[in-house]
Amino acid sequence: MNKIYRILAVVLISSLLMAACSTTPASPPQEPVVTEAPTQPPAVTQPPAKTEPPAPTAAPTAVPTQAPEKVTITWFEHLSSEWGNEWFDKVTADFEAETGIHVERISAPWNDLWPKMTTWSQSGEMPDVYGTWAGWTATISEWEVMADLDPLITKLPNPDKFVAQQGAMWPEIGKFGGELVMVPWWLQPYGLFYNKEAFEEKGYSVPATWDELRTLLEQMKKDGVDGMEMTWGVPAEAGIHFTFLQWMWRTLGDGGQFTDEKGNPAFNTPEGKAALEYWYNLYKDELLMPGSEAATVQQNRGDFCSGKTLMIIDGPWMGATCAAMGSTFTIEMAPGLCGEKTCGNVVYPWYLVVASTSKHPVEALMFIDYLTSDEVALEFSKTYSIALANPIRYDDEDFKSDPITGKIGGLLAAPGNAPLPPILYGEEVQAMVATEWQKVLFGEQSIDQALENILKQWTEITSK
Repeated sequence: MNKIYRILAVVLISSLLMAACSTTPASPPQEPVVTEAPTQPPAVTQPPAKTEPPAPTAAPTAVPTQAPEKVTITWFEHLSSEWGNEWFDKVTADFEAETGIHVERISAPWNDLWPKMTTWSQSGEMPDVYGTWAGWTATISEWEVMADLDPLITKLPNPDKFVAQQGAMWPEIGKFGGELVMVPWWLQPYGLFYNKEAFEEKGYSVPATWDELRTLLEQMKKDGVDGMEMTWGVPAEAGIHFTFLQWMWRTLGDGGQFTDEKGNPAFNTPEGKAALEYWYNLYKDELLMPGSEAATVQQNRGDFCSGKTLMIIDGPWMGATCAAMGSTFTIEMAPGLCGEKTCGNVVYPWYLVVASTSKHPVEALMFIDYLTSDEVALEFSKTYSIALANPIRYDDEDFKSDPITGKIGGLLAAPGNAPLPPILYGEEVQAMVATEWQKVLFGEQSIDQALENILKQWTEITSK
């Protein structure tokens, strides 16, 4: 009898345990803990009913699937530091809403771009997307921090559309060293900008040649007006402005070239010397705003946007730059300045690049594809009155009638134009040129000596 009671007790306990396992809610994912393994199955007096067997007590519960982590890419840019955050915040938010990819912006003023890029490139921490221009291209290529885009394009959601879009912009322009490594965001000419209302009030005519610019500055001096200021101050900052915006542009007008097809110096010519003499004579004859030899980029732009000077040589972003500074007058771009032989101008390409160190290169290229797309390019151009490499707005009436963008088509079509050349160690070269130019301004050397020193140092810098 005692034996039967023991058997029934075992059956009752086993049934209670099985019922508890079938009714207890599932616990969070974890390995089950078994304190003691059973030595034999419980005894039963008859076959169990045909029901679905309960899950074994020793089996782990299922682990729920976790949502994939959101991809975040970084974008290093400088425009929002000049124009404000509103448009840039919106475009990154719209891109995230469309793709699920988060874009973290890293903004810095223009003068901080190259130092930061230099540091990041050496540490392998380049932002996923960053901008560059021809003066940095050769050096960045040597650092091997630009991704080859051709293999990435095939992984885009719509690669055919991207290829067609870039081809409509500027075919081949993004290639360097035989690889497609850059996507042009804008490609625009530098130019002469003026205060339209002040010109009309004083009866000044917009100059169309370099000779007419000098004649106008002479008239402004007689009128006691500060016509134009140069950016000839801190050498590292002034480098691009003198080397390319002034010296190169004036050299092109005389039919000369600033570099050869390989980016080597080609300015040590009669045309290159005549260009230096043009600028030096404006300075010597006091036709420029006093202090130009020490003026910085921001000082020059601030003096123009505040109405202190009436002209500036800069890029088509001057409308947006002055708007951010609260200017109330109309900023108009001159149709061009023709020289002795051509009306050639300096064309400025600004590129977007995917870092070769990016952990998300396809997503980074997707963002570049988005920025340069028709819809976003159209919005960007209208917001800042700027001409992008994407020609989506070139035939729009509001684009052609704009005081700045309306001049872009004619300037790009002018004969003798030349893009900013890719120069190895471009920052060092520009700083050196600016330093040698200041020595001329301060009477420490002649123009001939400056040309000799620039050529010698240029060769030394780019051959190291």
